[in-house]
Amino acid sequence: MPVIHLLYTTDTPRTGQVVGEEHLKLDEFLKNAFCDDATCKYVSETLCSPLLAKEDILYRQEIVRVITANPEFFQSLLTVLGKMDVVYTDWQNVKKDYAMLTRTSRELGYTQWTYLKENIRYLLKIKQGIAQFYDLLTALSETSQKAFSPFLNFLQQSLDLLNQYDALITCLSRASYEHADLSICIEINSMAEIFVLMLDVGGRKSSGKILSDGPINLLFDEAIRYTNQVVTLINGGFFEFFHQNASEMLFYRFAVRYIQLLNDAQVRWTFPSIADDAVMQVRSLLDPFLVVQGRTKNIVPRDICMETDQSAILTGDNNTGKTFYLRSLAYVLLFTQAGLPIPAERAHVGIRKNFYILFASRECMKQSQPDIGLFEMDAMQLAPIVHKVQGGDFVLLNEIFQSTFYDEAAEALCPILTYLGHKSVQFLLVTHIESLLSYDMGPNVLHLQAGEDFVIRKR
Repeated sequence: MPVIHLLYTTDTPRTGQVVGEEHLKLDEFLKNAFCDDATCKYVSETLCSPLLAKEDILYRQEIVRVITANPEFFQSLLTVLGKMDVVYTDWQNVKKDYAMLTRTSRELGYTQWTYLKENIRYLLKIKQGIAQFYDLLTALSETSQKAFSPFLNFLQQSLDLLNQYDALITCLSRASYEHADLSICIEINSMAEIFVLMLDVGGRKSSGKILSDGPINLLFDEAIRYTNQVVTLINGGFFEFFHQNASEMLFYRFAVRYIQLLNDAQVRWTFPSIADDAVMQVRSLLDPFLVVQGRTKNIVPRDICMETDQSAILTGDNNTGKTFYLRSLAYVLLFTQAGLPIPAERAHVGIRKNFYILFASRECMKQSQPDIGLFEMDAMQLAPIVHKVQGGDFVLLNEIFQSTFYDEAAEALCPILTYLGHKSVQFLLVTHIESLLSYDMGPNVLHLQAGEDFVIRKR
């Protein structure tokens, strides 16, 4: 059985990458929602691995909806996964102790016997954790349970298999290392064979002959050793299941906190519907960065409308919201492909593969390379992006090449933007270089004029 995730529908999700996220002040955004460094780091890594499969995005959206609507369930789930993560750490320590004893102890049989009893004890804790997880899910409404249907199937099958270990515990309680007989060895061995069926649950495999001919004490040693091997594999599979999902819950902790901040700011928010092509249609978008900071009083809602293969050049006076618009658009893309809502009335957004964000170099950045001009620094940072981009990517450029004469900057930018268009790479360029608009870059490049209302002029 494949490993079940809270973040993905498969064990090998398809994701893209984000380059230049530091320009969006993503760390500052996350710290406004969380002070926990571990959570911020995990969420940042998740946001910068945008989902490329529509079913994965919808899966995350549905789980976010369920945990937001059922806060008590969410807190209980955090508690169960947190406890099991602690047990996982304890079990890892037991494994280390056993490995050390097998290298130093002269009584290997007794060591194996002791370790098996420890293994069984942790197996009992796994069963309790799975039962608690299952009970939490089945207490949800039928509608909410649908979001967790892969978990319910996994947990039910796991419980059915783990119930069979009760017979092994009974057998072990009747056995003693010094006075074992053949019937006890065979019984322990048969329990180990039953456990082999459970290895698929943990995604593990085990092979080899269980019992061989020989003296009774050797048979017993072999049965104990093999049972230890199998139970260790089972424990490892289930503990990794709990450990992995405890980690993935960090993302949902952020999601709940983020939605709470949206509600506290009394703004509308929505889960974008996922388009099958590369459109972006957003109504009354607020800058998520400002909303999370509580600075909603003077935010001007903006609409975004970009059809498939369309790009845009955004010009306008200073302090007209150009950079805020670019940053808001970037957050729309990141949050949509992370399965999160955005502060807008409605949104219909297509999937992009990779995002590249580049802001103009500043004087302070020259300290590390004092002999290189700002124009050259912009060019050096843009070059690897141009080499890497592929169809379906999105590039966001903010005021690059503005440290030189505008006509020269326009002459340098035009072929780059034309090249991006030919590669079916969408872009948004924020610039003061009005002369760039006189160049013909094709019918799919829009001109956005910043001001009180963003005016779109088709070129």
